[in-house]
Amino acid sequence: MKASSDVHSSLAQGIVSSVARIIHAISSLIGPRGEVLVEELYDDVEIPSRDLEFLKDLMEYFRLEELVEEHGVKELRCSGEEFYRKVFFEPSINVDGIEAGYMGSGTKTITPSEARARIDVRLVPNMNPARTLEKIINYLNKRGFQDVDVIVHDMYDWSKTDIEHPLVSTSIQAYRNLGFEPCIVPMMPGSAPFYLFNKLLKLPVVGAGLGYGARAHTPNEYITVDGFKRSIMYTISFIKEYGRIA
Repeated sequence: MKASSDVHSSLAQGIVSSVARIIHAISSLIGPRGEVLVEELYDDVEIPSRDLEFLKDLMEYFRLEELVEEHGVKELRCSGEEFYRKVFFEPSINVDGIEAGYMGSGTKTITPSEARARIDVRLVPNMNPARTLEKIINYLNKRGFQDVDVIVHDMYDWSKTDIEHPLVSTSIQAYRNLGFEPCIVPMMPGSAPFYLFNKLLKLPVVGAGLGYGARAHTPNEYITVDGFKRSIMYTISFIKEYGRIA
């Protein structure tokens, strides 16, 4: 939302605040604890029952207490099985950042001319990117936020490889050949344009490897040297195992 210039805050009671508008627009999409309020997003969601069989394994491998300690998380919105179900199998709306007004030293009493927010929406099977965008815009318009401009920076489809695909069993065996028992994650909550392989090239995609890393997308994101070496060993094991079935 944007006006031609900032306005002195003495007029705040008589004009519409771009900052207040963007805050309320976001608050209509997600609740005070981050819950998704756009119920229409769930119309197309389909969680394969086979995938839910791995919930217990996910709970064992991705320990909440480790997540809390690693990131210094102060509060979780949910816990137990509900946490893993929502994170791994349900769509999300997240606020990446909000930019508006004056935050420098001293005082500058203004009603800012512009307020911007950046959000990301993660898709799960069988959501459609264009249809999801349309639902969000219609949702905002119905609640009186026609003045909020929605600009799309990136948009791509979800991606998934059937857990019964031979490439998956090959990945699993590659771990076992090195003496490790893998945790099977049927669907990761991260995003990348893997659909280019699955849906355009009709090729399966599997994420796998040994090693350790954390704090993704933060200034101190890292992987360990030992983990990097183990990933090389896994890649060799995978290529050898794949050669047996190719």
